[in-house]
Amino acid sequence: MSQDIENFNKLKAHLRRVAAKNKDRFETCVTWTPKGYNLEVKETADGHTFLAVDGPTIFVIIDRAEAALPEACESWGYEYVG
Repeated sequence: MSQDIENFNKLKAHLRRVAAKNKDRFETCVTWTPKGYNLEVKETADGHTFLAVDGPTIFVIIDRAEAALPEACESWGYEYVG
């Protein structure tokens, strides 16, 4: 569990760098459903969903979010910060 928390905090730090580079702010929410977990990142100014992923475990959704981040940046016109 502590590794999941550490990886989630790294993801959030990465999202903060992307948001700061693009003069924006994000809100991250993780929810659990009977089918697994959902991670949704919303842009706070207008509330649009910037990035959303699903998966069976926290580890999987964090990994999927990191992998999807460059494409999300491109699709919303944000500059990606690796």
